[in-house]
Amino acid sequence: MKKKDLKQKRIMIIAILIILILIISFIVFKIVSQKKNDIESNIIPVIYFSKDGNLNIPINEDDKFFSNNIKIVWTEECEGLIKKDGKEVSKNNNTELLQDGNYEILVKSPDNKNKITRNFIIDTTPPQVEIKRNSSGSCTIIFEDINDIESAMLTKYNSNQSKEERNLVEEGLKKEIEIKESGKYILRLTDKHKNSTNDNLKFTVK
Repeated sequence: MKKKDLKQKRIMIIAILIILILIISFIVFKIVSQKKNDIESNIIPVIYFSKDGNLNIPINEDDKFFSNNIKIVWTEECEGLIKKDGKEVSKNNNTELLQDGNYEILVKSPDNKNKITRNFIIDTTPPQVEIKRNSSGSCTIIFEDINDIESAMLTKYNSNQSKEERNLVEEGLKKEIEIKESGKYILRLTDKHKNSTNDNLKFTVK
């Protein structure tokens, strides 16, 4: 066999080998891609919350509320977006939410086929109230938002050590309530999200 023919034969063999390698590489790539797509298609986004470092609990419904700070976690392979009061605040998984507000969490699978959205409220603020002392000696209780109050118990301590309790909600809560009778009073408030006044509100009417 001539050297020229031998050289051409070698070139042909090398070309065939390269083609075979390319074909095998393509097949392997398709198989791996298909497996990856199958795996990604099976990923279901789940949104969790945790409090005080406890176990992650799935958020299975909207319109939940939390009266303390929480940490938001979602399925690791997924992408997420956290919005507060309509504005983007984070895209990071395992994010601690420290501020009161209306939250929307959007999470999607890697292939964008499976998506989940959850809405909830964080409210850690107890009911806001002002005790105003009047020139007449009486006191006026001024509530910031009566619609947010679930329980308002006013206890009066008399000079003979007896006490009287009034349920201001059952009486028909008003924005301002004037207290005229002499005595020492304690006001205890709880809002609809179970936040309570940390320090009892005390005042005296002489």
